[in-house]
Amino acid sequence: MLNCRERTKLLGEVFNPNAAPDAFERMYRNVSNMVDKIGEEATASLLDKFDVRAWMKTTPSTSREAREGLMRTIVESFPKTEEGVVLTSHRRVVRDFLAASPQDLVVDALHLAIGRAVTGNIRPEVFHDMVRALNEDVAPNRNILDTTELLQTNLSRDQLLSVATELSSQFSAGISKRGNAIYSVAVPYFDSFVDLAIIIFASAPLFSMATEIHHEELWATLQNLALPFMGIVRKESQHGYHCVSPWTPETADIAGEFLAVFAKLVGKVCRNSVVSERTPTLLWRFYVVVFNAQSPSFVVNALHRQYATENWESFHVSGVVADQILEWVKQQRLTVESQRFLSSALMAGRWLSDGSLQAEVGAGDAYLMNMLNLIFSFGVNAVSLYPDNEDRQRMFDAFSVKCFKVYNWQRFMPSQFAEIVQTLPEDWTPASESSTVMTAESEKKASPLLYALKFLRIMAGIDNWPAVSGPVTGESGHEITYSKLELYVDYVLGLLARQTSVQMALDALSPPCRTFADESIGDVLMEVLQLAESDSSNPPHQARGVALRHVMQRSFALLNASERGSRTFNRLWDGLARACRASRTPILIISVACQTVASAEHMALLVETCIERQLSLTRDPEAWRAVMSAFTLPDLETDAFVRHCHAHALVLTLYAHALQKLEEYNGNPDLRVVVGEQLGNWIGKIKIETAEDGKEAKVVLLLAQFAQLLGEELSSLPLPEHHSRLRAQSAGIADALLRWGEDRASQGLWATLGFGPRSRLSVDFRLFARAVGTFIATRLLGSGPANSEQKARLIAGVASLQHIVDYEKVARHVEPVVEFLQDDGRGIGALPELLGWLIRLLFPEYHMMGLPM
Repeated sequence: MLNCRERTKLLGEVFNPNAAPDAFERMYRNVSNMVDKIGEEATASLLDKFDVRAWMKTTPSTSREAREGLMRTIVESFPKTEEGVVLTSHRRVVRDFLAASPQDLVVDALHLAIGRAVTGNIRPEVFHDMVRALNEDVAPNRNILDTTELLQTNLSRDQLLSVATELSSQFSAGISKRGNAIYSVAVPYFDSFVDLAIIIFASAPLFSMATEIHHEELWATLQNLALPFMGIVRKESQHGYHCVSPWTPETADIAGEFLAVFAKLVGKVCRNSVVSERTPTLLWRFYVVVFNAQSPSFVVNALHRQYATENWESFHVSGVVADQILEWVKQQRLTVESQRFLSSALMAGRWLSDGSLQAEVGAGDAYLMNMLNLIFSFGVNAVSLYPDNEDRQRMFDAFSVKCFKVYNWQRFMPSQFAEIVQTLPEDWTPASESSTVMTAESEKKASPLLYALKFLRIMAGIDNWPAVSGPVTGESGHEITYSKLELYVDYVLGLLARQTSVQMALDALSPPCRTFADESIGDVLMEVLQLAESDSSNPPHQARGVALRHVMQRSFALLNASERGSRTFNRLWDGLARACRASRTPILIISVACQTVASAEHMALLVETCIERQLSLTRDPEAWRAVMSAFTLPDLETDAFVRHCHAHALVLTLYAHALQKLEEYNGNPDLRVVVGEQLGNWIGKIKIETAEDGKEAKVVLLLAQFAQLLGEELSSLPLPEHHSRLRAQSAGIADALLRWGEDRASQGLWATLGFGPRSRLSVDFRLFARAVGTFIATRLLGSGPANSEQKARLIAGVASLQHIVDYEKVARHVEPVVEFLQDDGRGIGALPELLGWLIRLLFPEYHMMGLPM
């Protein structure tokens, strides 16, 4: 019949393969192979004669061996025609066979079909029918993955898992043999593979009376099923996995769809195992395997895209998780996409510290150290991970809540703090460029640098000093806090040092990377100094002084390393000067500056600023003793130092130096006179017009001290007054005072022509200078008509001031001054009396400010 198409038509009507049960399988195989010879129509008509259901009921003829033979035949038959009558008939036979077969034979058939599907040696439609046969010949509804509903199947738990294992094994073997070519072969079977996975892992037998061991077995099977579809197989050593041949980018869409189903299957398994909270943990375990298998970025990124849709709030961020992520960080394996996913998982997940109101920090807390390393690692790259400010802000806020607001950082050791600081970069990206190190700007721009510094300050216990009573109490607590303060300042000033060194090397060119805005490096330096001083604990701990000295030494070293006159130097100097003007510890700054600052000029300026600050904090004359103890004049640059004091009118600094000498020479009248001569010399050379507005009156301290020494000398002088050395020195003082008292400059070409610039000195000071200068000058003039006339002219000049509009506010003082000047009974020895009266009258703030020596 099969040898002739005409005989097939004649004999086909009476053909009944069920009449010969023992030959049933052999006849089916022969008919299936005759399509080319007898045609599709004839072949289909013969195949329709095979009643598999009836044959399966034949007993005892239909043995197990015969049934297995028929199973192999119908699975291995591979109709060459496209969708047509032969294929339709064959598919009917397959469905009938599976419906009539016992469970174990169905499983064997599926095993065989899976192997042929992976190699492309079974019609996709046939494989599809075999999969659907497990679910009453219909495709599973994928919405079932979002519910707790389960499918009913006749297969047992072990049989279902064996089918999943076979699919995993066959796909792994196929990858090992054929590489990524297997994905092109598997494309037509993809929907069937997915349906098979859904039917298996959504079937009721898997969850009936299941224990924790069963749950773990179920998850392991699901993971092993998914890995080959990622191109990942177990290494021959059986230790770990490696990515052999992942799918190509061209088939990535299919792979992405599979991952979506896989993620839902994980959720389904956890939900029906009543452990829904474990879903993120299981997804994480899969991610670790994929990542450690050295999968290419497009494979891992497919996971990222799918995992981004998952809820990670129940993800348990354990020590093992932290260790694994940190290992990847150290290996520098994390891409931007990986870091974005991992940071988002950490932001959403549950940390070991969650639920603690004030978790204690232990010296050996490895978990905390790992989490801190991760926070700062992601923080450094935050701009790349989250270009949008709001997204970055969410990340920083999450880390703040989960870590920095939870732990009690009092016992966070300096060694631990140093370990974290060492992981931070030496400079930051231009996107992190900042004009401050404090938090107001960070909250506006979500600056990675500023949040890193804020977190460091929290860990050091120095973030909010002004608002609290001080750092942690206790001997060791203070030392811990201040040690961390030093480390924090070292890091910030190190950033400044690197940036300024780059700027100096490139001169006017912009450096390739700036941590801080160039114009704001002075502001940053000032903020660092102010932060270091802001501890308000009372009384201050000894460790505070050590830490502050360290901070100031580093700050001054930064200035020393800059080129004088450069923009960098000027900006740093401006920041230092402003910090000194607002300092809480000006005496300490004086001490450190005298030992550290390389420039005699800027050392003098700093000392002057700090003395002014100290006097603003306390008007007690004894404050000068603290200044004297801290102030040290540089031995090798004494003359240069004094010249800078003259040039910048650094009167307070000169006064402090004079007090030191007077204390040293106490009891030695001759040497005290020498100090008086120095004072007279200094007063004559001071460019008082360079003093800051309103501060020229501080020169009265030098004048008062000179007057005191003059009085001492005159009282002990056995010779006439004109033999006094200080009286002779006072002539230069009178010249300087009369010059300061002029309303217009009297030196220079334009001054000679009467066009000198108006004096910038205050009216009060000019009256004072004219009065004292006139007093000294008139007392130095001898007797005789000529000298009397000159005296009268000098005094008349003072008297005329009451008629000048500019002197209106002090006009009432002119007449008493003139009367004092006209009193010939008051000689040069009355200079202290005049100074005391005028200082109380015009500059009460300086009255009693000096320290009698």
